[in-house]
Amino acid sequence: MDMKNLIPIDQLCGVYEIPRSFIDELCSYELVEVIDMNENRYIPHDHIKTIEKMMRLHFDLEINYEGLDVVMHLLERIDELEKEVNYLRNKLSIYSAEDF
Repeated sequence: MDMKNLIPIDQLCGVYEIPRSFIDELCSYELVEVIDMNENRYIPHDHIKTIEKMMRLHFDLEINYEGLDVVMHLLERIDELEKEVNYLRNKLSIYSAEDF
């Protein structure tokens, strides 16, 4: 993995002023990918928005880690269903257009 797409966990925690244990817990619930490299731990840059969302849920709404796990899986499922609905709408519009 390219180092420019990775953010050191210590830097992430410093910027967002969150405890490192928060990232460790997210990792233990497999909610984020942590990469161990060169005796340091990193988060892929494309996980930042997800981490920000989980920070708001956990720190602002006081949702525990088990709840975060459930919420994130439900949001992922909703996203998958929205993609499927859009695909089916597009497919249906093709067949509807043929009727005219």
